[in-house]
Amino acid sequence: MSLISNCSPSYATVAAAASATNRRPKFPSNSWMNTNAISPVLRLSQNDKFNVSRLALSRSNRGVKDRTISMALVGGALGQRGDVSTSSSTLAYDLIQGALVRWSSVMDRSLPAPPTAVFLHGILGCRKNWGSFARRLAQEFPTWQFLLVDMRCHGDSASIKKRGPHTVQSAALDVLKLVRELRITPRVLVGHSFGGKVALSMVDQAAKPLARPVKVWSLDATPGKVRAGGDGEDHPAELISFLSTLPKEVSSKRDVVKALIHQGFSNDVAQWVVTNLRPTSSTDSKLSSFTWAFDLMGIAEMYRSYEGTNLWKIVEDVPSGVHVNFLKAERSLHRWALEDLQRIHAAEELAAEEGAGVNMHVLEDAGHWVHYARRFYENLVPSYTLYEVECPDHSFRKFTDDGQYLISFSRNYQDLIVYRPRWLSFSCKDEDCDKHDLPSKAKRFESFFTQLYSVSLASCNERICKDFFLYMEGNQFGLFATSTAQIHDAPAVGGAIQGVPSIEKITFILLRLEDGVILDDKVFYNDFVNLTHNMGVFLYDDLLAIVSLRYQIIHILQIRDSGNLVDVRAIGEFCREDDQLFLNSNAQGMAFSDKNKQHQLPGGHIENNVHQGQPNPGSSFLSGIKQRLLSFIFQSIWNEERDDNLRIQTLRKKFYFHFQDYADLIIWKVQFLDRHHLLIKFGSVDGGVSRNADHHPAFVAVYNMDTTEIVSFYQNSADELYLLFEQFCDHFHATSRNSMHMNFISSHSNNVHALEQLRSIKDKASSSSQFVKKMLASLPFSCQSQSPSPYFDQSLFRFDDKLISATDRHRQSTDHPIKFILRRHPYSLKFKIKPGPEGGSMDGRAKNISSFIFHPILPLALSVQQTLFLHPSVVNIHFRR
Repeated sequence: MSLISNCSPSYATVAAAASATNRRPKFPSNSWMNTNAISPVLRLSQNDKFNVSRLALSRSNRGVKDRTISMALVGGALGQRGDVSTSSSTLAYDLIQGALVRWSSVMDRSLPAPPTAVFLHGILGCRKNWGSFARRLAQEFPTWQFLLVDMRCHGDSASIKKRGPHTVQSAALDVLKLVRELRITPRVLVGHSFGGKVALSMVDQAAKPLARPVKVWSLDATPGKVRAGGDGEDHPAELISFLSTLPKEVSSKRDVVKALIHQGFSNDVAQWVVTNLRPTSSTDSKLSSFTWAFDLMGIAEMYRSYEGTNLWKIVEDVPSGVHVNFLKAERSLHRWALEDLQRIHAAEELAAEEGAGVNMHVLEDAGHWVHYARRFYENLVPSYTLYEVECPDHSFRKFTDDGQYLISFSRNYQDLIVYRPRWLSFSCKDEDCDKHDLPSKAKRFESFFTQLYSVSLASCNERICKDFFLYMEGNQFGLFATSTAQIHDAPAVGGAIQGVPSIEKITFILLRLEDGVILDDKVFYNDFVNLTHNMGVFLYDDLLAIVSLRYQIIHILQIRDSGNLVDVRAIGEFCREDDQLFLNSNAQGMAFSDKNKQHQLPGGHIENNVHQGQPNPGSSFLSGIKQRLLSFIFQSIWNEERDDNLRIQTLRKKFYFHFQDYADLIIWKVQFLDRHHLLIKFGSVDGGVSRNADHHPAFVAVYNMDTTEIVSFYQNSADELYLLFEQFCDHFHATSRNSMHMNFISSHSNNVHALEQLRSIKDKASSSSQFVKKMLASLPFSCQSQSPSPYFDQSLFRFDDKLISATDRHRQSTDHPIKFILRRHPYSLKFKIKPGPEGGSMDGRAKNISSFIFHPILPLALSVQQTLFLHPSVVNIHFRR
């Protein structure tokens, strides 16, 4: 039953199912500022919701670091690449290796080649469907490596032109060529649907006898002809046929989803299909558009081959050393006929006699998309609570997004303590352990978490910022911050902004979470960076943006794989690297010219404050970023009118009258939209440091770091900006493209329930402009501010977001349990989360606040209730027993 020889049957079955701003000037309306504003925002890397499958649970206590290596073969050479070359003849793939495999490839090359499992997706799928499942397996089996393949006409392999015919056999031959070029001999082949038949065809076309025993897993794919599924189910042939009627370029994912649902396909499949849409690369169009990332004609041909290919001969005459496993989904799209089941059972007996193996397994209450993980979590929920658990008196921060580490700080905020989550394990004498209470030893914090290390980050006059932490998943680096006390009435010297506080020393520390080694740090002196909830720092892939509010500089850094923090550029006073050199040389030229004029006019004496050819320290030059902003506003107003007289009038009204207001704007907050564009929020000085910044006027601008141009500019009450926010919210989140984990974070642009909730709030709002302003106050988004836990997915569960949500914030505590109710029929209560003591708070006058820390993968959560009077926190552990 196991996928891998030492993998338990129950784990294998679950794995198959799971993998699947006090000054308030009035500004003019700025709809004129939106020239070419839409497309730069919309051409960003997608934050698709359903493109990666979440992996199954295991009971392993190991936590081995793993890494994904994306490769392509070009000219016969093997090299790491971020993109797949279209000139290559091979397929796009990811090779995910266990920790011991990577170690042996560097330290001991004499060891034999590691065992490999190959994962093949189904029709209209891609290799990332298997991503998180394979990563979990790499943790569970560190001596293995896992090859995830984009088959021909699919994913990144769609751009690699392949000769027809596009059949099961040709797809299998492609994979065989790939493993041959990689010098890999697969031990396990796992294929879903179409991929299941490809796996069988690989065995058929491979050399006989096989070099090593091979296990083949065919997930919901019959060896023979495909039969129609049940009434009202989604059928791949019908899906492909309908997709062929859609235009190759579409303007909205939402329109495609609506069209698919209207055609009778389920919302789950519709949302899954649109993950194959990619933004077009055109920069001329003002409107966004998407194109399909697959070759639909080729896929149609492949599916026809899938329906007609008969591979019963492999099943009924299994080669020696081959073990074939069929996994049938109980609610399959493809009806398994009784004769199919009878033939497989007959083949089981025959294969057993000849030293081979054939087995049939049934996955209960599962549809054809057995590796589609979302509904898996409807039935895998935290079902048990341990109240008032004895645990270290630490400030628990969060789980890392891959679930590997639990971050906490000492109560004096001097030390970092990192834990590894592990699953509760205990034994009992009776068969039904669920009837018994947990033993006392199992109710301890140490039964769920293992402390890896404790490391001091802050000196005696510094404190760790308890609300700041960023995680770089690919390298398992953690970014922390320490600071000294804040000085609120600091004088504005050295170009600092008046009214902004000062902190004597802010230190950003890059640490390797695997072993607690401090790799590098970056120190800011007498500056102010808003560290609360990561507001002043944004991480995108390996790029880091740090906003100096006091000196109005956006520091762009790169985090190298070696663990170094490298300065890339500073945007603010200057926009390009050579701006300062140019201005200094120009100032020297001007000083030399002024001196010549003084010699030519002997009666003249000029006080010019120029000393030894240096720039005038009292200069009132606008900063580079401010000059770009004012230039964009001026040009936008100029282009609004064609008549020169009207232009002058409009400029007086909209630009010169408000010039000082625009010139006084400061940078509040910044986020990456992609590697080239920043979303910058501007406002008054008061709003930049106020807790109620929402009451101050603000603007957002899109800035291109390569061209140093402002691309678009909006006031935060602009309807145009709200429309972008409503329709393309996920683009503003700018999730790292390197993440291999399924994204369960719900937004109104990817979730119909979140959209309905937003529109309900809009309908109840007394003022449309105030509603828009309130909604847009969240832009730019704070980095890593939401939990990726599936239990916050509004497609799965309904809950009171006033009491709990995915957003990382403290909440007013309640004595009543928070209910998570199933979103679909039968709309049943699935589980409850209750913070604080089991019997409720003893002191009703005390004001309690709660925080909830959900594991991103496991049915595991911590609720931490604390009072404002430094009483010990009450920690509850919610888990699936």
